[in-house]
Amino acid sequence: MSKKKNTNNDDSLFANDFLKMFLKYGSMLAKADTGTDDVLYPYVEGHASLVVDAVEPVAYHLYISLLHSPVKIFRRITVPANLRLEHLAQIIIRTMGWYNCHLHQFHAQNRQYAPKEDEESGNMSWLSNDIDAMSVTVNDVLKEKGKSIKLEYDFGDSWMHQVRLSAIDDKDRSGKITVDSGTGGCPPE
Repeated sequence: MSKKKNTNNDDSLFANDFLKMFLKYGSMLAKADTGTDDVLYPYVEGHASLVVDAVEPVAYHLYISLLHSPVKIFRRITVPANLRLEHLAQIIIRTMGWYNCHLHQFHAQNRQYAPKEDEESGNMSWLSNDIDAMSVTVNDVLKEKGKSIKLEYDFGDSWMHQVRLSAIDDKDRSGKITVDSGTGGCPPE
């Protein structure tokens, strides 16, 4: 019996371990100093589900790249089209290797999507016209193959990620989230 060679690199192992934790425990937002689990998503009553059931869960294949980097840093992931945009942000941030200790927002169609303002937890929308990223799905902002949006992470350093819809798999309705490939680690925070 021959053993299959493991072709995963350290980045994909980290990403897949994170993904398992994300799917088991929900959002991996940093805990507040209270040490309680209920502050992971304090601005969503009842810890909102990862997906919106009203949208068809076809598979979206996304190519995420860190822009303006001297070396190639990217991830290929598969997510359901009905994944909430804020959950996509958390998946991207962690699979790219960031620590999730900075603010973030998506830029799409001349609009910004960010976590809803919540003074208690410290999650503040950067701009007053931000749309709550928990109220929209990936399908709402990426409708056609080839279209892209940007995720800005850390408003001081302004790390920009391009998120491109590389393929839509209408036959895959499993709702699975996978990290398919990638290379490179992000710069130190």
